[in-house]
Amino acid sequence: IQLKLAKVYFINHIREFLSKVEKRESFHCSNEFTYTPDVHSFKQETDAIIQQLIKMYHNEKMYEDTLEVHAKQDESMIFIPPASWKDMLFSLSKAEYVQLKQNEQLFQGLQVSKGLLPLHFEFTKGNNGGFTLHIEGLNRVQVMDMYNNALYDGKLYHLHIEDCMRLIELQKMMSRSNSNQFYIPESKMEHFVAKVVPGLMKLGTVHIDEVISDRVETPSLKAKLYLDRVKNRLLAGLEFHYGNVMINPLEEDGQPSVFNRDEKKEKEILDIMSESAFAKTEGGYFMHNEEAEYNFLYHVVPTLKGLVDIYATTAIKLRISKGDAVPLIRVRRKERIDWLSFRFDIKGIPEAEIKGVLAALEEKRKYYRLANGSFLSLESKEFNEINQFIKESGIRKEFLHGEEVNVPLIRSVKWMNGLHEGNVLSLDDSVQELVENIQNPKKLKFAVPNTLNAEMRKYQVYGFEWMKTLAHYRFGGILADDMGLGKTLQSIAFIDSVLTEVREKKLPILVVSPSSLVYNWFSELKKFAPHIRAVIAD
Repeated sequence: IQLKLAKVYFINHIREFLSKVEKRESFHCSNEFTYTPDVHSFKQETDAIIQQLIKMYHNEKMYEDTLEVHAKQDESMIFIPPASWKDMLFSLSKAEYVQLKQNEQLFQGLQVSKGLLPLHFEFTKGNNGGFTLHIEGLNRVQVMDMYNNALYDGKLYHLHIEDCMRLIELQKMMSRSNSNQFYIPESKMEHFVAKVVPGLMKLGTVHIDEVISDRVETPSLKAKLYLDRVKNRLLAGLEFHYGNVMINPLEEDGQPSVFNRDEKKEKEILDIMSESAFAKTEGGYFMHNEEAEYNFLYHVVPTLKGLVDIYATTAIKLRISKGDAVPLIRVRRKERIDWLSFRFDIKGIPEAEIKGVLAALEEKRKYYRLANGSFLSLESKEFNEINQFIKESGIRKEFLHGEEVNVPLIRSVKWMNGLHEGNVLSLDDSVQELVENIQNPKKLKFAVPNTLNAEMRKYQVYGFEWMKTLAHYRFGGILADDMGLGKTLQSIAFIDSVLTEVREKKLPILVVSPSSLVYNWFSELKKFAPHIRAVIAD
């Protein structure tokens, strides 16, 4: 430690100094200067470092007292434990005056890099049939494996522990051979490239003669996509794996590949990602748009599934609504009042959110975000059928303003042909029976009155049965056969069938016809049903 005022003062007894600072006591630096806490203070970033050093001093003292170890120490230095290095490095990077000393050389400031070390590995073909690995820059690297760091010309490089071990092993090999070149037998070259080169690529640039790379078997591409969701943002990480080699396409530094890559497939994947409204960072992708996120998860991901292996966190899986959330319209008949009741339902979705789903359908949105954060897609076949039915039936507004819609039975006749049990409609037994009877009048088996003085054809019987079915459900109807097919006879048969009922209720039956046909009707009644009393209101 140095104290810099108008002049720089070296602290030769660092532990004593830290103890005095902690106790807010004066510390004699030299005959010219004494640190006095009531007079002197440290900048915030400097004080953060000193506080961490005080903790290290206490840990060191506790360790010595516990193990009763009192080794001779350099009083001008203090050991930084690996466990404290990360926090200390962060504080040092914020401080204004920091010096780094490597091999007796001082470097001003603290430079930290996450990139590759400035090492160069080159494989060349030898004259004796083997191969040679040339390494440049390794002798200038100081490995700090306990700290996951390496020093190169005063700059710190963050490494994984495996990379630190590789550097140490390479340095041992250089030390044993007293050279920066290594001979590789031809028989071991393919294995060396497959197993060793991927590790070297994480340390520095690698160059392999074309003669060698042509001999190396090209591993197939296995692409992996990692999806996560943090702070309302969709995060994506993409990796290209070739055997033991992992490539992040967004971090590539342009160095040539050791083998031929599947550029066509890589480009196809990258193009899909680029077209998906993602923003790029050095290490991956992120998206902060709900509609774009829905589109990616429901439309792009299925496209990518054949190209990449997808790994999704729980946060992503919760975003995708389960496939069992199928929409359904339940239809039942209220026989007492002859109405049909329609109720919109989605399995697994709370009733409180049903109106929101219907409103989203009305607005022609592609999805609805549920309260739990998951997307409910409204683009499925089932939702399209629901939307079409609601539109054609004319009950859209009623659905939007209530959980259940009641429609007079007579109003539903015009779209009765579309009302059948299926993927999105659930009919109760009475409605199912109603639909079947309307579509097939013979099911109710209405007999032609034996008092009718006529032999009816099959189609005329069918027309009679149809009118009886409509009357059974209190519907009106129009018999619209061509002229001469016996519409009058079918109508007289119907009148004859309800004669007992209307007489009991003392009600008349009114036939309204053009004046030119009034007497024709009267004549036909006398002919086919002479037992019916008929008068002309003239």
